Amino acid sequence: MQCPKCRSTAFNQRPERTAQGYRRLRCLDCTNQFNERSGGLLNRTQHPSDVIALVVLWRLHYKLRLRDLAEMFLLRGIVFSYEAVRDWEAKLTPALAEELRRNRKGKVGRTWYVDGTYIRVYGHWKYLHRAIGCNIHVRSQRAGERVMASVSRPLTIKLRLKVNEAKSAVARPEERKFLEVGISNYGSDRRIVPKALDTFKAWIREQTRRTREISLSRIIEELTPYLIGFCQTPRVLTNLEAWIRRRLRSYLWQQWGNGRNRFKELRHRGVTQFRAAVAASSPTGTWRMSGCPAVQDALRNHHFDSLGLPRLYVPVSA
Repeated sequence: MQCPKCRSTAFNQRPERTAQGYRRLRCLDCTNQFNERSGGLLNRTQHPSDVIALVVLWRLHYKLRLRDLAEMFLLRGIVFSYEAVRDWEAKLTPALAEELRRNRKGKVGRTWYVDGTYIRVYGHWKYLHRAIGCNIHVRSQRAGERVMASVSRPLTIKLRLKVNEAKSAVARPEERKFLEVGISNYGSDRRIVPKALDTFKAWIREQTRRTREISLSRIIEELTPYLIGFCQTPRVLTNLEAWIRRRLRSYLWQQWGNGRNRFKELRHRGVTQFRAAVAASSPTGTWRMSGCPAVQDALRNHHFDSLGLPRLYVPVSA
């Protein structure tokens, strides 16, 4: 421990302690008085550092609401407001990220494994997923069984790879999937596997729930890495684009709060006075109001594009 004023390591311990139980010290060189937290990020906070660190850890790891954390610690006899949680997160998160980055530097081996990563393709960042399977189409069931045996043999004997028998089978194209996409109607239609679609929607609902109390730009920042993995996929996902934007409109409508603020925001975005007054005074729920023409005109697609929300379907020119 060093003196925060002269950086000297010579000090004496005083008999009294701070309100949080930390030792009070006196520097022998400059006679400066300080405690164990002086010069740190949490020097003047009213709670112990280990409690604050635990609050920030739960906030980052479990993505809990600010008010939920305040209520959880209130049951344990520790009282603080949700605004204090916001301040602690803003102070500790950059320092925590820098410390993790410093400890991780130089410890990466010669070989490493990833499920997904970003790569630059023709000057644009793309999401690359490690492909671990493939579909082989043949004309008959017998030909499929023959090709299955001929492909599995060199993989297991020569390359010493393990073939997942539970996911490897000979079946009709309508009964199989590849990268969560299947085909139907003799290959003329492409569809997303229902289980993957339900997982996708459940995650979007969790990230866009109306009680998160964070800005829209931060929500889009969290959605971007997940949505980039669905880019360059079939056009069937265009309906999901409209559904995601409606979820964001619903979240923003709830965040605007009362009718006066909603009227001001609609007018600021170019909605006429009459339409803004009708929409702002409507008692309809947030989800139904997200489909209101006045709200849609105020929050058009280019507004979300300017915030960085990626498109699920990117048309490729011929």
